Amino acid sequence: MKTKVLFLALLFNFLIFSVSFAGDDSGKINKVRLTWDISPRAVFYQVVILKSKIDTPENIEVFFNKVFNNGIEIDLSHAPNARNFYYKVCPLNYDGEPVEKFSHPKSILAGEINTNSPKPVALLNKNEDAPLYPVYSWIPMLGARNYEVEVYRKRQNNNTLIHTLRTTSNSIYEKAGYTYPDHYFWRVRAIDMKGNPTSDWSQNIEFTVKKGVKIAALGDSITHGGGAISVPPSSPVYRYEAYAGIEIKNLGKSGDKTKDMLNRFERDVLPFHPKILLIMGGVNDIREGISSADTIKNLAQIKEKCEKNNITPVFVTTTPVNPDLTWRALSNAKLPYDYKNRLKSINNWIMSQQYAIDVTSVLCGEDMYLYPGLTTDGIHPDHVAKERIGKIITEYIRKTFPHI
Repeated sequence: MKTKVLFLALLFNFLIFSVSFAGDDSGKINKVRLTWDISPRAVFYQVVILKSKIDTPENIEVFFNKVFNNGIEIDLSHAPNARNFYYKVCPLNYDGEPVEKFSHPKSILAGEINTNSPKPVALLNKNEDAPLYPVYSWIPMLGARNYEVEVYRKRQNNNTLIHTLRTTSNSIYEKAGYTYPDHYFWRVRAIDMKGNPTSDWSQNIEFTVKKGVKIAALGDSITHGGGAISVPPSSPVYRYEAYAGIEIKNLGKSGDKTKDMLNRFERDVLPFHPKILLIMGGVNDIREGISSADTIKNLAQIKEKCEKNNITPVFVTTTPVNPDLTWRALSNAKLPYDYKNRLKSINNWIMSQQYAIDVTSVLCGEDMYLYPGLTTDGIHPDHVAKERIGKIITEYIRKTFPHI
């Protein structure tokens, strides 16, 4: 009997607490964070907030036309009926044209209400082998202008802080390559101009660096990843090895010229000592006016380093660009007048090597310009092109090195 009375008393207190909580200001929606899957063809998104589930122009509360991330935080502190709101999302191309239909309206309550920490864009499985140079990315926080990222080596009892990074963007490229096999994680928070925290830490995002790499890929941003202008290499959607049916360690680094690839060989390649090294570079050399002779010389020296260390070099042809679109990513971008001759010279040398893969011919026509339907910024092949590259490389590796 006493047990039953005690249970009823606890239940009564719980109900009183629940009613009082629901009626105070803590139940108010001040802001909401909405997220959705990346659309590979989207440069940005339009987000529409509806006053109710009725999907008509007259029922629109507010809309956002250029959201460059697959998520947004929205201020709803002015809207007393925010709990009744719905939202829908439409992916747009560079010109603001829809590339897919609007999503079906969802309740605003499907989002994250009154958040107090950034949301990392975690697209890498924690057990998947991480790229040598990870890119940390997250959904921007409402009102935040500065962020702080901490990277740790994971330990059972005492995690070790590797370093702290700060940025005014919602993504940051790692400058220190991770060559030591181990388990790591990163986290992010918003800070003010003086470095004081203005939010809680995000959840920890784990990543793994494996040992025993058989195949690795050395290159620039074409290898590192990124595409459709607004998506950083944190997303595997624009990394060609994501479409390969074999495991390839990503040693790409955005912005590299072939000289940079050569200079970091000992630091970034040898620690993994792959059996096969895929080598793709030259786009940045051509764009910056470096002679094809110098590019070939750098590639030849990478080959020598491979052979000296019992690594089989497999060259992949330099990808073409589209000069009519490069202005979208680089202001005043201008190719050398002899672009075609430079590209031909480099690729002729590549295809003369013992192990060489041609990917250029499936990305362009006789004019040697990257098909406009395969790129947004004229420089980086987008997801369809990366899928083609990944499959061609996979087929070649399986046919040429069946024992790998």
